[in-house]
Amino acid sequence: MDKSLSRPLLTLTSTASGAVNANRFIDYSGTETTTNEAAMGISLSSAQDGESFPVATHGIVGITLAATLAAGSLLSSSSDGKGKSQFGSEPKLARTLVAGTSGDIVPAILITS
Repeated sequence: MDKSLSRPLLTLTSTASGAVNANRFIDYSGTETTTNEAAMGISLSSAQDGESFPVATHGIVGITLAATLAAGSLLSSSSDGKGKSQFGSEPKLARTLVAGTSGDIVPAILITS
């Protein structure tokens, strides 16, 4: 991802509960989100269990994709905190700004609710 596209507006510190990868949706307990789970934001760095790490809660941040998605896709979380297409009543967590394929890190606008 072009780092110039990243614009986190609010960053909070979380403590990892288990290993956390960068650019994943993070829940309120400091773990990567699972499917159909609300997110506090997106991790800005990796962390090991018990380590502090930054989480962007507002703004534009890179998210790792779980599948190929078009620009403008609404995102929910996969089972490992990656962005996937949002369906039905799943939480709307972010919207992609560019297209990408599985494993790509793309800029996304976080959606707060």
